[in-house]
Amino acid sequence: MSRRVPEGWQRLELGSILTESRIPVAQNDKSKRLTVRLHLQGVAKREERDSDRDDATIYFERKAGQFIYGKQNLFRGAVGLVPDDLDGHQSTQDVPAFDIAAGVDPRWLLHYFSRRSFYASLETIATGTGSKRIQPRELFEVAIDIPSIFEQRTIAEILDSVDATITATRCVIEQTRNLKRALMQELLTCGIPGRHTRFKDSPLGELPSDWRVAKLGDVATITNGATPSKKVAEYWEEGDIPWLPTAKVNDRIITAAENFITRKALNECPLSLIQPGSTLVAMIGQGKTRGMCAYLAIDAAVNQNFASIVPGPTLDGWFLFRLLSDQYDQLRNSGRGSNQGALNCAILKSYLIPLPNFDEQREIAALASVVAGREETEACQVKGLTALKGAALSGLLSGRIRVSNDDLLENITAG
Repeated sequence: MSRRVPEGWQRLELGSILTESRIPVAQNDKSKRLTVRLHLQGVAKREERDSDRDDATIYFERKAGQFIYGKQNLFRGAVGLVPDDLDGHQSTQDVPAFDIAAGVDPRWLLHYFSRRSFYASLETIATGTGSKRIQPRELFEVAIDIPSIFEQRTIAEILDSVDATITATRCVIEQTRNLKRALMQELLTCGIPGRHTRFKDSPLGELPSDWRVAKLGDVATITNGATPSKKVAEYWEEGDIPWLPTAKVNDRIITAAENFITRKALNECPLSLIQPGSTLVAMIGQGKTRGMCAYLAIDAAVNQNFASIVPGPTLDGWFLFRLLSDQYDQLRNSGRGSNQGALNCAILKSYLIPLPNFDEQREIAALASVVAGREETEACQVKGLTALKGAALSGLLSGRIRVSNDDLLENITAG
């Protein structure tokens, strides 16, 4: 059954609104090459390559505002508009550019292509052997539903406004992260401001004279967990003891679990119940996971890829969590071995940390938590805005949500 065209819209093939631009460059210029980045990261100047030769490939001139995509990676989000600062730059026929018909708002068109459900579906029209490409002739046959130019512009304004808010919030997050990094560096080398006047050399650099350097294993109990066999129903059915896989490290502060084991699993497997106030460290994991830390706010057991660090009486749990979180790169790089630099309990036990007295640890943790709380709040706002944009993209570009006046933009962005 064919899609119904929303009232007042028209269904057009992309070939009726896009015209391929093939203006030969007067002179190949390696310093004026552009590329379209994956995952909707836009159009950028391409770095010069040693393999570039002025006469080896035909290049075409690209104009600001043109629609442009990468033939091999359009279905991976390699699409954009040529920005003003790249006007006159060059690309090959593998990165074609197009003039857009007068009745189509370029920003609206880009938002239309920015839906993952849309650009990923274009893989079905890629042709060729080896690295398949989406040729303009195939793209031109794709039909889309287009509203009036007024509605296009209103939709674009709404979505641009959400994008601008997301960008601004991410800038705040980065500024807050830099502040936290600088603050922790100051607190972990000089202590609470104005408190210390005498300092000493140490294996960790200069520290207040009344601080000490300790191996983590000397001031905390460090163990890892296990995964009860899924084949033993009695380990899982009607379980009420939280059990955490390594992916839970992304929660940062763990207050709930999705998986539960039984008392039988806890007793028969190499597991123990980790107390609240402990820090969990991901010892292996994909991407950036290895070396990430989470603060445990509940009693829970963990899998074998988590190290649980239970603070002793001289170590504050929040201080340890903020310290290890701040030292993510250092902790991550202390791993070794063939398993992608995996961490293990032995490495963590020998890991050196600065150790102020207990009261100062708590003060340092409190100061760090204020800044971290701001970062976490802003990160939650970005998630919410991203979800809002996803819903807006789906509704506005399908015609399920209609716009008819400028008040809608004010209402959505205010809400």
